[in-house]
Amino acid sequence: MSALARAVVAADPLGATGVRAAAERAVLDHVACAALCDADPAARDQASHLLAWARAEGEPVAGRPVLGTDARLAPSRAALVGGFRAHLLDLDDTHEDVRGHPSASLVPTLIALADDAAPLPDVLAAHAVGLEAMARLGRALGPAHYAAGFHPTATAGAVGAAAAGAHLLRLDEGTTARALSLAASRSAGVRAQFGTPAKPLHAGMAAQAGVEAVQWALAGIGAADDAVAGSVGLLASHGVEADVREALTSGFGQTWAIAAPGLWMKRSPFCSAAMGLVEAAAELADELDGTVDERAARIVGVRVRMRPGADAALVHRAPRTGEEARFSAEALVALALLGVPRDLAHLGAEPLDPRARALAGRVVREHVSAGTRGTPSAPGPDPRTGRAVRDMWSGVDVELADGRVLAAQVDRPAGSPQRPLPDTALRAKAAEALGEERAAALVALLAGPDATVGALTALAVAGAP
Repeated sequence: MSALARAVVAADPLGATGVRAAAERAVLDHVACAALCDADPAARDQASHLLAWARAEGEPVAGRPVLGTDARLAPSRAALVGGFRAHLLDLDDTHEDVRGHPSASLVPTLIALADDAAPLPDVLAAHAVGLEAMARLGRALGPAHYAAGFHPTATAGAVGAAAAGAHLLRLDEGTTARALSLAASRSAGVRAQFGTPAKPLHAGMAAQAGVEAVQWALAGIGAADDAVAGSVGLLASHGVEADVREALTSGFGQTWAIAAPGLWMKRSPFCSAAMGLVEAAAELADELDGTVDERAARIVGVRVRMRPGADAALVHRAPRTGEEARFSAEALVALALLGVPRDLAHLGAEPLDPRARALAGRVVREHVSAGTRGTPSAPGPDPRTGRAVRDMWSGVDVELADGRVLAAQVDRPAGSPQRPLPDTALRAKAAEALGEERAAALVALLAGPDATVGALTALAVAGAP
């Protein structure tokens, strides 16, 4: 029987230090992202297309809510649309072990499978369990999985969503094993979709796969004992060696990935791989004077430096639209140097600002190994987990027409686990999405001992008071 199923059934995360607080922040951020989807016309348009398709099958009386909307859909459809909405703007959380976006897959799964009377702490616990499964799968799959073109939000996310759902519903070990097995057969998503609406659809697809895997397992559909870590299962099919597969659940529950290393959280709608570069460029922008056009004229060239492979997600070197620019080191650094906000007005589906596009053409990428060329050594292991901390060092050098060279470096960007987004900033994000009163009510609800899923969704759907 699946060792992962045993671990999921036995897990008890909320007693561990930092887990509940981290899960509360993750759900608050997720609700904000789902609501902010409608702030961008192109994102709202894309979300409406998927919702219209889902509604075409009819809205069941006992349907589950889609956060940020007034829709109630069949559970798997609610999960699909909910995950899509939450990830559409790339404002949602990420996790470096996953190399993807956990909450956009996990929270819609849990809202879809829970009933309104379910205790909210059960959802927080299941979120932590699902993220732990995703993180362990992400570490097992390793950077080669990502480099080959797979998107772990979709691949690890399907199994993680099933793990979360199984834990929430307190399924027994056999039923949990079948749910994980079925989800493994739904694990798919490629990075070719980055910069298009199909990329956020991956989060919805993972959530949908998780819901359906749990439902199918409950319906009695049979499946292999272990299609995740077995000899011809998901991990093996991606080239993961037997010893790594066998260690997948080693120490499960001793530490929790949601708390250590923790989640990355964002204030701006672009890929987390560029956060350090943008922060360094913004620091240099403070030294530049003049209008956007004057700044552009003064900059001769730009060199952006990062660790080998750290820019794998930044797939667009010459983006045409703001949406593509969310995944472009060149464009994001150009916008920051020109003093142009990295917001929805400039990172939407419209053509990228031509001045930023021109400057992006003068940006060169350079990969620099840790401890070489005047850069810091690789960070030591996280003392909480003993595992290596991902090196996200970033540097930006700007050559000016007067011969000067401006340089800035960032070891870990704001919003990373080592420099977490303050609670005040996260609450401001929620207030922007929901309004001050609803955001404050949601914060209080998440921290309360007796809250229910129904109380959460009542605050998080469109038209809530």
